[in-house]
Amino acid sequence: MARHPRWVRGFLAEADLDAVTQAIGVAELRTSAEIRVHLDHRCPGEPMARAVAVFEHPREAVKSLIVRESLNQTLILIFEDLHWVDAESEALLQLVADSIGTAQILMMVNYRPEYRHNWGNKTYYTQLRLDPLGPDNAAELLTAMIGDASALAPLKATIIERTQGNPFFIEEMVQVLFDQGVLVRDGEVSIAKPLTSIAIPSTVKGILAARIDKLAPADKDLLAIARGDRQGISDRPGAPRGRQTR
Repeated sequence: MARHPRWVRGFLAEADLDAVTQAIGVAELRTSAEIRVHLDHRCPGEPMARAVAVFEHPREAVKSLIVRESLNQTLILIFEDLHWVDAESEALLQLVADSIGTAQILMMVNYRPEYRHNWGNKTYYTQLRLDPLGPDNAAELLTAMIGDASALAPLKATIIERTQGNPFFIEEMVQVLFDQGVLVRDGEVSIAKPLTSIAIPSTVKGILAARIDKLAPADKDLLAIARGDRQGISDRPGAPRGRQTR
């Protein structure tokens, strides 16, 4: 499997990316000299500097590919959770955002309030604030998730009060209740334990902690490694002892 920048993986699945590189014959090319020979053979009529630039400036190449495709059909580009974006992907997004003012492209992104960008001064930029769900909409979401049985009404009211209309919090809380055996699905959803015995976490962090606590020891160790927490690794036999690189 060839290694590719993370922002490329965000556009194409690994299998698709391999298929593309194989199709254009550059999967095994690694040096500029190899690329020049390949392009001289495949694109003899194209100026060499321009051809090599496609490989030396991949962000420009991806942007050009997107803009070129928008000449054939209207495109909708969706990027989620920009508050977690890496630097390479962010640079590509900035490049695309600067290039779509007159193109048939709708770029939709979402992010938390703390994320900052410099698109606000563009005439073709519009920001829509997503506020928490109101009680009626939150109840509608819960009905879609667990049904509308009258016995669920008290639990729904508790969930709506605790989550304050945060749809992610609502979804995660419902999942925790299933994991705890409080809710069961047998054709339709029902409550399997008394409400008085239910311990519902009061924050998203508490919900995630509760779900992590139910992971197998090996999965907890893997999660500790992923977040750089060597002290969080258990002392069980077979637990990883050192960071490995590939």
